Amino acid sequence: SPKLLHDKGVPVYTLRQLPGDFIITFPRAYHAGFNSGFNFNEACNFATADWIPLGRQCVDQYKEFGRYNVFSHEELLIRMISKTDSLLLDVAETLVQDVQ
Repeated sequence: SPKLLHDKGVPVYTLRQLPGDFIITFPRAYHAGFNSGFNFNEACNFATADWIPLGRQCVDQYKEFGRYNVFSHEELLIRMISKTDSLLLDVAETLVQDVQ
């Protein structure tokens, strides 16, 4: 429960999302939610170039813990690299660093 986490020194935050609000969850953060009535939900996952090394760290950590990844980090990189004509320079440089 959130109280257990809080009692162990883990920062816990609560918020209420209203129509038109955006909530951004940063890398290595856990999030959960629940519905308190009739509603529609939509999620959009996105990442900036500085996320790529964090994604690699997550893959390595999942291997260490024997967990399966939700999606393939390598496939994501390959798909991004295949679109080199539309990549920004900082993203391309980050991709090259990750695959080396």
